[in-house]
Amino acid sequence: MTRTVSTHFSDALDETVVQPFLAIELLFDSPNQLYFWTGLGNLTVGSKTYIGTADILAVSPVEETSEIAARGAQFTITGIPSNLISLALTEPYQGRQAKIYFGLIPLPSRLITEAGEVIVTEALSPISIAPDIQTELVEIFSGYMDVMSINDAADAGTISLSVENRLIDLERARARRYTSEDQKQIAGYSTDVGLDFVADMQDKEIRWGG
Repeated sequence: MTRTVSTHFSDALDETVVQPFLAIELLFDSPNQLYFWTGLGNLTVGSKTYIGTADILAVSPVEETSEIAARGAQFTITGIPSNLISLALTEPYQGRQAKIYFGLIPLPSRLITEAGEVIVTEALSPISIAPDIQTELVEIFSGYMDVMSINDAADAGTISLSVENRLIDLERARARRYTSEDQKQIAGYSTDVGLDFVADMQDKEIRWGG
């Protein structure tokens, strides 16, 4: 699918050296929404702060085809703290939205070594030499959380989360009934009585022209 990017993002692609990254949004019920990115330290984009996960977050390849087909994705987080394990065990997640973004950071905006590695502080925060740099994100996947697997080992916890593409909705049946209960479930029709007498009409005998 063709995506429109800003001039700033297009210019960043033309830089000699850039740091590409992925950002993940797991939109559990508020206030337990989680934001991660595949870098070090915290990254603030707009009003959202993404927690750096470095190499403990793995994202499966995001596939798109020319056909109308649902292609899912999978996230795996290792070495996570116990509070996130607790959240995963207790928080309703199925059907909640998850998004994957692609972003770029021009490396000259941060201190780097000759090998191209980002220099960080003891708190693993990158040392920025351009604090006003504006990072932009391009959405490359949006779907719904489906199946979560948890392995809470003694040395490190691992969470794997499968996410279904939004196109999966096309495969779900839209079963409707000509009943009063079904009619009143539609927004704006909660007081509609048009189908209240459908059940009585099934065995109703009507004399025509008698």
